[in-house]
Amino acid sequence: MPLGIAVSSLYVTHDQGEALAMSDRIAVMKDGRIEQVGTADDIYSRSATPFVAEFIGETNLLECRSIGNEGADTIVDCKNLSITITSADIQANESIHLSLRPEKVKIEPQSSSSNLANVFPGCIESRNFMGSKLYYEVELRNGLKLKVETLHDDNKMWSPGDNVSVSWSKQACVLLKDKQTT
Repeated sequence: MPLGIAVSSLYVTHDQGEALAMSDRIAVMKDGRIEQVGTADDIYSRSATPFVAEFIGETNLLECRSIGNEGADTIVDCKNLSITITSADIQANESIHLSLRPEKVKIEPQSSSSNLANVFPGCIESRNFMGSKLYYEVELRNGLKLKVETLHDDNKMWSPGDNVSVSWSKQACVLLKDKQTT
């Protein structure tokens, strides 16, 4: 598509990759209603609803309950797992959804230390080799299963059954609204 042409156009596609690559602004629709409008980065990195988060790329959609605030952070419970997120405008004991993209989750040896806010032990359930990337499913001790995407590195290839630690920053979790925006 030539750049610099001052022509507005509407392009309808079901190909998420195409929409993310070609568009200045994207509208994600569900059942004939707009769920979210924004730039490609907004739609992917700051999805507004569970539908948008799952529609645009892979995500770990976590059902949680808010516990309360701890300083400038908010603590949520997800299947008896305390997760720290950046401060959120939610009430204590409120049911919420979080989106955690697989590429935001790090896998390390269980004995290693991490300076990230959320660190949990788990076990590699599966590994899918896709050339330059590896896709893992990691089961945490509370039974929660996370999808994890890593770059291929021969020195850090995990196998099913390996005990590991998974970690992510508090900024990696995106708080989602359950209601449509318009």
